[in-house]
Amino acid sequence: QGFRANASAAYGFGSSGATPLSWTKLEGGASTYFGLGQTLDKGFGAQQRQQVIAVRVGAGTYIGTPPPGTRFSIGSANAASAYELRGYGVGAFKGSTYLTSSAEYRYDLNVNNSVFQGVYLIGFVDAGTAFSAGEDLKVGYSFGLGTQLNIGLGGVGLPSIRFDYGFSPSTGSSQFHFRLGPVF
Repeated sequence: QGFRANASAAYGFGSSGATPLSWTKLEGGASTYFGLGQTLDKGFGAQQRQQVIAVRVGAGTYIGTPPPGTRFSIGSANAASAYELRGYGVGAFKGSTYLTSSAEYRYDLNVNNSVFQGVYLIGFVDAGTAFSAGEDLKVGYSFGLGTQLNIGLGGVGLPSIRFDYGFSPSTGSSQFHFRLGPVF
């Protein structure tokens, strides 16, 4: 279990032809984990709960006059987790402001050997949007299933391998997603 939060601010300036540009990019997010069920021995003195509920939120906005075409792009699990909306393709939502959220249930199958340091079954729900001033607000949501493989050799962890399949009821479409590295 635990809690993590982040925030960032960046300032940019310049010009686009004769038009002066000056903008601030603000982003932030938070995630938390709740362990449930029995405690498993993961080797090397590490222990963790067999079941985990993980929740994440992220938001960002551009303030001022950024360069033309500067927008956040929401969709796909191949993006950074703050921009993630599984069940949608890359750039399904674009705008100068975004908001995303995700909730996952993770179940550890207690596989722990010389190659696999964890195999997890996952159920998830995602929701998010990106929009610009004056546009209609459209929110996307999806749910799906996935699996995560934590691999390593001799106690040295390698990047996790993640497979997710998300379905969006609002569009009737589904998407397979693959990711290397940490999630959330």
